[in-house]
Order: sequence, then structure tokens, then C-alpha cells
Amino acid sequence: MGNNLLSAKATLPVYDRNNLAPRIVHLGFGAFHRAHQGVYADILATEHFSDWGYYKVNLIGGEQQIAGNAANLLI
Repeated sequence: MGNNLLSAKATLPVYDRNNLAPRIVHLGFGAFHRAHQGVYADILATEHFSDWGYYKVNLIGGEQQIAGNAANLLI
């Protein structure tokens, strides 16, 4: 999987993300999660063979989700 927009320092997971089990529930993934908790979970999965994954729960309405995804070109 290639992405020319990624920094040369960016790396993709070396583990199979399909092997992660949703053991942690996180309410509303945001910048704090991506900058902190997600990094630690990635380190654990990479270096310690952890299978702990996240289950994301958003507490916003469907219209807001669709508008946000459209704004970020995700749909």
C-alpha cells in the first residue's frame, strides 16, 4: 500500500491489524487519541505482540458524521 502524501518517516504497521481484538472501547476518536493512546497501542502491538485493539464509538448524529466525512473526502 503506497501513499505519496506520507512523509518518508511515516511507517505502516508491521503486524496484521485483522488479528487485533476490540478490547478497548474509546468514545469518540479525536486528535488526543491519535496523538497518544493510538501510538501506545501501536507500540505494544509492534514490539510486544499485543492483540489489543480499539472499538470506536462516536456519540454524534448520522448527519454530522456524513457531513464530517464529506468535508474530509472520506465518502
